[in-house]
Amino acid sequence: MEMKVLKKDDEMIELEYEINKEEWQAKLDEVYQQERGKYNVEGFRKGKAPRGIIEKTHGDNVFFNDAFSSLVSNYYIEYLTNNKDLRTTCDHPHFDIDDISQDGVKFRMFIELMPKIILGAYKGLEFKKVSHEVSDEMVEQELKKAQASLVANEKIDEDRPVELGDIAIIDFSGMIDGVRFDGGSAEDYSLKIGSKSFIDTFEDQIIGHKVGDTFDVNVKFPAEYGAKQLAGKDAVFYVSLNEIKKEVLPELNDEFAKKLGNFEDFASLKAFVKKTLVDTAKRQASIAEENNMLEQILKSSQVKVPSSLLEHNFEYALKDFENRLSAQGLDIDAYSKYINKTKQEIENEIKSQTEKGVKARLIRDEIVSIEKIQVLDEEVENKVQELAKNMGKTTQEFKKTLQKNQIDLIIDEVVADKFFEYLRRENKII
Repeated sequence: MEMKVLKKDDEMIELEYEINKEEWQAKLDEVYQQERGKYNVEGFRKGKAPRGIIEKTHGDNVFFNDAFSSLVSNYYIEYLTNNKDLRTTCDHPHFDIDDISQDGVKFRMFIELMPKIILGAYKGLEFKKVSHEVSDEMVEQELKKAQASLVANEKIDEDRPVELGDIAIIDFSGMIDGVRFDGGSAEDYSLKIGSKSFIDTFEDQIIGHKVGDTFDVNVKFPAEYGAKQLAGKDAVFYVSLNEIKKEVLPELNDEFAKKLGNFEDFASLKAFVKKTLVDTAKRQASIAEENNMLEQILKSSQVKVPSSLLEHNFEYALKDFENRLSAQGLDIDAYSKYINKTKQEIENEIKSQTEKGVKARLIRDEIVSIEKIQVLDEEVENKVQELAKNMGKTTQEFKKTLQKNQIDLIIDEVVADKFFEYLRRENKII
């Protein structure tokens, strides 16, 4: 094997490899020994056909891909081992094959390097403290949310018409030009009057009617209605009012607290709600302060994100965004219409955020390296125990579920924790 360095700068190393026939054939034979059991050749037991017969049957290049991949991996590892100070952007190099045959291989390997980072000041700075105060009004709002979660719908027995805020139990059947349309009919449908969940003035026209009434409701579908066959059309709904209910909120008392959870009385529930809000506010304030610190360091630093690293992270971020939309029954095209932005504008925003995130990560890793911030085994173990407890599992049960990438994420989380602990020690938050 002959290797030449064609290019070497701060961003890229380009190497040229020329593998002679002897070495290439040895690698092909090695792959043949590993993979011959995959091939069926008439006249031979599976795995017993000679290499030449398999190549004649399946093509001369049948073992080329795996043999070449093995060579590239070996040479890449060898180069990094001999150049331990290199920091690369990925685990696998790019390559171009210039020539490949039974007589040998000639290819170029491209190793993209992490950029050189010029750090701005990151010690002796001052940052504004983010408030985490929780007011009595915030506690009351949270209690009202809990109260609403236990709302009961009670039937109204008195002989009175529907009022704003009531729940009308109705049968309805919609028609356009005397023809029923899909999705326009239902029985015993619960409709809260004033919720604006039905189009136009539908709900308003139910107000004033009593149980047993049958009446028409005339509406017009919006011009931008989702179902194009209905958009802009006039419709009449034949409605029967079956029942009237009203929402009844439970009283905020000791009985309510016991229904909501394992609380002795309302005072203990209120104390729990306040503590939860305070803990959440503290976490959010801490995250905001850390983001502010990193943002300021980022502004005074210089870092160029390698294109492949940006693209890799952008693809991951875009896929994650699309998955979250999908969980809500949307895709990026529908979402773009909803927020009145083009798909390209959304992707550009995601790429911009991704680039900022990659820069922040590179700066974090640079400071961690310079300041020799190390993660101890017991610190990782403590984080694993914390996560296991949060998930209601024993540490051993939780460990059995962990994949390597999840372990790497846990280690990275510990690194981040120690990094921000360092920034807090070396800077002032006032």
